[in-house]
Amino acid sequence: MKKLLHDWAFRNLTIFGKITVVKTLALPILVQCLSVLPDPKSKQFEEIQKIIFNFIWDGKIDKIRRNIMISDKHKGGLKVPHILSFAKSLKLTWVKKCLDPQCKSSWKILIADKLEKWGYSNIWQLRREGLSTAMQVFNNFWQSVMQAWSEIMQHPTTAPSEILRQPLWHNNEILINKQRVCKSHWIKKGIFFINDLINDNGSFLSLENFQDKFNVHTNFLTYNGLISAIPKHWKELIKNVPREEISDCNIEKLRKAQKVSKLFYPIFLSSVAETPVNVKHKWEERMSIDIVENEWEQYFMIPHNVTMNTKLISFQFQILHRILCTNSRLFIFKILDTEMCSFCHETKESISHLFYGCLHARNIWITIQEKLKNLCNIDVCFN
Repeated sequence: MKKLLHDWAFRNLTIFGKITVVKTLALPILVQCLSVLPDPKSKQFEEIQKIIFNFIWDGKIDKIRRNIMISDKHKGGLKVPHILSFAKSLKLTWVKKCLDPQCKSSWKILIADKLEKWGYSNIWQLRREGLSTAMQVFNNFWQSVMQAWSEIMQHPTTAPSEILRQPLWHNNEILINKQRVCKSHWIKKGIFFINDLINDNGSFLSLENFQDKFNVHTNFLTYNGLISAIPKHWKELIKNVPREEISDCNIEKLRKAQKVSKLFYPIFLSSVAETPVNVKHKWEERMSIDIVENEWEQYFMIPHNVTMNTKLISFQFQILHRILCTNSRLFIFKILDTEMCSFCHETKESISHLFYGCLHARNIWITIQEKLKNLCNIDVCFN
């Protein structure tokens, strides 16, 4: 990657051209390794990310925070690849293969005995704490896969359907003597969710019905102890709610997805991506106006929507993020001896002065305003 990006660094590319090089040429180098090997250490991810941003900023200090640069364009970023999120999304393709009954690959035999203890495909329905416990018996690669999957598991809402599909085992909400519960022989019999303990009338199965249904030999204390461990507010919410087919929205999306990494990459990215809050506040302060979030999204997208010229888009991107170097900033950096405007020589050369406040810039806007009025019958007041 270093060699490839070093060769491309000599070309006069805009920031968009550099990001395209990273996505189309550099990133594919990592795909195979990140897909079939355990995740490297965090320092190695940081090193890879550093290589990418060094290429984008020509080896100089970053002008915009990295967590902003990885954001979507409408949020003020440029969708620079975030390697850690990319690696996690690639790992989830293996979850889809595990859940796919049409996948008959021989590698499934290697983990079948470990998956059996957790109910095979039901392991992917465990909550985060359950997956953290389950992954201890797997190798480093599968630990990386399970860790990635656990990060997209959402906290259950109060919807009865979500409560019914809550796992009984290794669940922090279901405790006996302040300990999480797990009964492997019950799991092998197909007892995994709260839903499995509910009858068609929406009440809990009696001990006799439970034993007959699952062919499990247990006693009154064990069975009712498990039911008593289920939180009372959950029981109230699912009272008189009949059992239903268990389905998880993330698993359903996973099964239907053509490209798993593309589906889950934005989810991982959302936990680290940021918007340029400070830049927004500075513009609002400078212009003495309040701008709502939807308007900011429009402003960030205008340069992408009105032209395909990457140099123009890049130029406007610098203006929006206030990284375009004017004389006032160059004077602070001691690169110039004056901070006055290069054209009128009367005021400090800021971005707003250079493109609007300067007399020479105002003459241009007045000319455009007159042309629009006379030739197009469009009355516009630029402000």
